[in-house]
Amino acid sequence: MVTEGKTRFDEPVRALLPAGTVAKPWVEKSCYSIWRRSTRVCRGCRATFTPADRANPLADYHREDLYAFLAKRGVAKPADASFLYSNLGLGLLGQALAERTEKSYSDLLQQEISGPLGLHDTVVLLSEEQQRRFHPGA
Repeated sequence: MVTEGKTRFDEPVRALLPAGTVAKPWVEKSCYSIWRRSTRVCRGCRATFTPADRANPLADYHREDLYAFLAKRGVAKPADASFLYSNLGLGLLGQALAERTEKSYSDLLQQEISGPLGLHDTVVLLSEEQQRRFHPGA
C-alpha cells in the first residue's frame, strides 16, 4: 500500500482509523507509525481481555473492542515503557489498513496477499469445507 501511494511509512496509524477513534497524542512521537507497526513490537501496547473460548481467544474480540481499548489507552508511548510483546500492534495495523481501503481485513488479506500468491486456503475464517479438513497442531 505504501508503494501504491495509499499510505506512507511515517503516517500515524491513528490517521487511518475512523475519525475520533483515538485522540492525537500531545507528543507526536508515537509507537504507532506504519513503519514501526510493520517492523517492531510495541512497548507498552498490551491489551488485557478474558476470551470466551481460550482455544480461539480472539474469536470474541471485535473491532469495537480494539477501538475502545485505544480510546482508553491512547497512542502515545509512555516515557517509562518496558518491553512487552503483544499481537495488538500488528492487529491494529491490519485493521487500520483495512479502514484505509474501506474493505474488511479478510477481504484486504485476500486481495493483497493470499490472492496474488495463490494461497487459496489462507483465510481469516475457515469455510465449512476447510473446517472439515482442518487438522489442529499438537
